[in-house]
Amino acid sequence: MGLIVCDSWAFAFLSRDWPQNLPSSHCLAPATLDLLRQLGIKGKDHQLERLAGEARGNLGLAWALWRGKYVDQQSLPVLPVTANDATGFILYALLLHRGLSLTQLAEVLSNVALDELKVQLLSLSQRGIIYADVESGANNGAKGDAASDAKCNAVSESVAEGDSNETPWRITALAYLTVREFLGGRDYLLDDF
Repeated sequence: MGLIVCDSWAFAFLSRDWPQNLPSSHCLAPATLDLLRQLGIKGKDHQLERLAGEARGNLGLAWALWRGKYVDQQSLPVLPVTANDATGFILYALLLHRGLSLTQLAEVLSNVALDELKVQLLSLSQRGIIYADVESGANNGAKGDAASDAKCNAVSESVAEGDSNETPWRITALAYLTVREFLGGRDYLLDDF
């Protein structure tokens, strides 16, 4: 008997490949209109319901979408037209592991050449799909202060030289839905909630 605490992507993976049936699972309740309002998200009931649905009930994602799309007037990031199998492997690995460094990606994705990983990371970061988490969790992918943005840009630009092998890469909150749709279209195992 034991306890496993994980995110929805790891849960989907474990549920499929775990040697025994998982006896029970518990997850946080989905975002409600009251919870969204407590976060300071303003809007009419139908707007908040649409936002909660778009975020698949994920409170953090709902806040990021509201902040990015409606407050900061940002458009959702778009994957490059050159997105391929390697792109899918990278994005899936980043979601499944909640972020990985270049070194870790190279270990996990030994079928993708190191130079290809570097090109993919640079391309995805320039499009706002992923970000280099220079503060290991302090940056949630939303716009930060100028110093924080400069650090992220410096790390992104140094990928080609291999200077940032240990900096974890993560999916930006605004790109989450785009990435999830891309992976679903390629028949990847998706999270259920």
